[in-house]
Amino acid sequence: MAEVSIKCPQCGMELKAPNEDELAKNFKAHTHEVHDMEMSEEEAKQKVKMMRGGM
Repeated sequence: MAEVSIKCPQCGMELKAPNEDELAKNFKAHTHEVHDMEMSEEEAKQKVKMMRGGM
């Protein structure tokens, strides 16, 4: 399976993962650690889906 990726809308850092669920976890952790933002897992999944074009 191919990797999936997004770019953080705030800093442009590319985040990669083997699947969309892992990508959402990485995005949630990134926004917390780098941008001091909190979000639920569900919110992270929705944002990743939106950033990937609703695929």
